[in-house]
Amino acid sequence: MSIRFDEKNQVFHLNTPNTTYLFGLYHGKVPVHLYYGNKITGDFAIEDVFTPLVHGFSPICDGIAQNDMPLEYPCYGSPDFRIPAFHARY
Repeated sequence: MSIRFDEKNQVFHLNTPNTTYLFGLYHGKVPVHLYYGNKITGDFAIEDVFTPLVHGFSPICDGIAQNDMPLEYPCYGSPDFRIPAFHARY
């Protein structure tokens, strides 16, 4: 398995002999899922694979509507109203 980070496009490439998994850092800070499937080669910018949609009721934080993004790891307390991956309590 090979792992490569394309610093220019902020995209991680994870390749096995038969598959590719891509995720990137949208605006350099929000990890978003881009692709998983048959092996592909080449460089990809986030905009080549993912175009964010902004709907009327999506909260925007730092210019990003996380509620409409395929987040790699959704967190509690963010402007994403979907179920988080974890929620810690005291």
